[in-house]
Amino acid sequence: MYQVFLRWHPGQDLRQALITIAISIIIADQLLANFGGLAQRMIWPGGLT
Repeated sequence: MYQVFLRWHPGQDLRQALITIAISIIIADQLLANFGGLAQRMIWPGGLT
């Protein structure tokens, strides 16, 4: 990711952070669209309820 997006903005920490966050949101949304986001029920162990 650095070689493609971040090396063009050296010393601009806020811009690099925002680019990184934006890319992670885009990747997360693409994964959700491709693999689905169905919630599954979790059964808690007896000692934790």
